[in-house]
Amino acid sequence: MDELLVSIQSVSKIYGDHKVRALVDINLNVVRGEFVAIMGRSGCGKSTLLNLIGGIDRPSEGSISLVGQKISDLPDEKLTVFRRSKVGFIFQFFNLLNTLTVEENIALPLELIGNEAGLKARVKEIMETVGIDERANFYPAQLSGGEMQRTAIARALVHAPLLVIADEPTGNLDSENGTAILELLKDCCTNRKQTIIMATHSLEAAAYASRIIEIQDGHIVAEKQQCR
Repeated sequence: MDELLVSIQSVSKIYGDHKVRALVDINLNVVRGEFVAIMGRSGCGKSTLLNLIGGIDRPSEGSISLVGQKISDLPDEKLTVFRRSKVGFIFQFFNLLNTLTVEENIALPLELIGNEAGLKARVKEIMETVGIDERANFYPAQLSGGEMQRTAIARALVHAPLLVIADEPTGNLDSENGTAILELLKDCCTNRKQTIIMATHSLEAAAYASRIIEIQDGHIVAEKQQCR
């Protein structure tokens, strides 16, 4: 039986005094090594769901567990420590620190969790894996969009998280770079047994996933299993 990694039970998210329901009664299980695409139009709740799964935000109702730990109940300090060690984030707009080099940006997650043993070797290995090693001493302003996204992916993977959350990771890339990024993510599932949960509006990007979850107005309205 596949190992259950993420368990979402009856989760809703409500914003503001007007009680806007961004997500409504979401139930979803994700097993280790799965590549799940969350699809839907802008404003449907994709990013909200990713933020809840990753522990960046908390549900208004329901519970979320990651590797058997109910993260929706953890106090802020423990949640931060848990998130840093178990989750890697890839953002559409890269979110690199402009004052740090490529190598320094990638090393940051290891430094934050205090895992500096063999840091140089680990960073070098992951830079080579994503094909950004020749830009190690460059700053983000000196990189192309594809190079920035490769750096962001290396940063998300360097601490070997069980779960990688990707929010529109190809949204600002041309088709060639987008394809390369999706191949990298698929490789994480196939060869590293990492789990990818990706929000996208692109059918081409979703085709790389093993399962597609469609969200509309905060509800899961469809689910499709795909051949790996």
